Amino acid sequence: MRVVTFFHEELIGKAKVKVAKPQSCEVCHGKGYAKLLVLWEESADKKIEGLKRQIQIVDSLVDVPSAKTLIEKAKSSVLIVESGKAVHNITYSDQIISKGYEYLAEALKIAKVNYNLPKFFASSKVPSECANCHTGIENISKAIYGTVFSHAKHVQENGLKCNTCHSNARKHGELVLTKDKCNSCHHQKQTAQDCKSCHKISTEIYYGTFMSKMSPDVMNQAGIECVDCHVVNAKVIKPDETICLNCHDSGYDKMALEWKNEVRKLISEVKRLSQNYEGKDRSEILGIVSGIEKWSASGIHNYNLVTEVLRDIKRRLTPQPIGENLKTY
Repeated sequence: MRVVTFFHEELIGKAKVKVAKPQSCEVCHGKGYAKLLVLWEESADKKIEGLKRQIQIVDSLVDVPSAKTLIEKAKSSVLIVESGKAVHNITYSDQIISKGYEYLAEALKIAKVNYNLPKFFASSKVPSECANCHTGIENISKAIYGTVFSHAKHVQENGLKCNTCHSNARKHGELVLTKDKCNSCHHQKQTAQDCKSCHKISTEIYYGTFMSKMSPDVMNQAGIECVDCHVVNAKVIKPDETICLNCHDSGYDKMALEWKNEVRKLISEVKRLSQNYEGKDRSEILGIVSGIEKWSASGIHNYNLVTEVLRDIKRRLTPQPIGENLKTY
C-alpha cells in the first residue's frame, strides 16, 4: 500500500507528521481549492465561537438539572468539532454545531426560559450538492450590479437554489444571473416603500437624513416618490437627465447634467486628496464618498446635500496652515 504524505508541508521539530497548508489541497483537487479550505476554517471558527457564547448565556439562565444535561451535550458538540478539526469533515462538523444549538433550544424549553437564540443556518441546508464543498458560503457577500448580494439572505433565508445564479455547464460556478433576472424578483412590487427597504443610502440622500444633514431634496419636499421617475410602463428603469423634461421646462435636463458633472468632479478631487491623507478617519471618509458615488445618481437625488457633504470632506482633506481649525463632523 502506498502511503500518501504530501498533504503536510512543514515538519514540527523532528516529528514525521507535517502541518498542512491550504495549498496541499490543490495537489489533488486543482488550483483554487486552497480558497475553499480558508473559507471552511473561517466559517467553522466563527460558528464555534458563536455557539460558545450562546452556551455561556444559556448556562447562566438555566437552573434545571435535565436542561443542564442538554447544555453539557452542547459543550460536547464544541469539543468534538474543535478536537477533530472541522476541515477534516466540514459538512459533518457543521451539522454537529447545528445540533449544539438544538440542545440549547431544548434546554431553554425545558427550563421555561424566555430567551431567543440567534437564528443558525447549517451550511448543509444549502439546497444543492454545492454545500459539500462550499460550506461557509453564507458568510460571503459580494458587490454586484450596484448592490451587495448576501448569500445568507438569498440561499439560506429564502431557499434560492445555487443554480439560479451559477452554472457548471461551461465553467465551474460561472455566474449566469443577469441584472434583469435579479430585478424580475426584487422589482415585482413597485411602491415607494419597497424602494426604501433595499435602497437605504439612496433613500437617506433623497430624504435628506444622510450624514444627519436634515436637508431633503426639493423633489422630495414636493411629494415626488422614487416610482415617479424610476418606473415606466410598469418596468423599473434607470433614467437619464432627460426624464426631468416630463415635468420641468426645456433646459432643465442640461442643468441636471451640469449638476452631475460637478458632483463627479468633486468625487474625483476628494479621492485624489484622500491618497495623501493619513488621518484615522480616512476609511470613514472613503466610505461616505463611496456611498455617494453609488447611490446619489451623481447628485441628482439631492444635489444640495451631496455637494455640501463633498465640499466639507474636500476642506477636511486639504492641507491647512498650522493653527487653522478644520471643520469636523
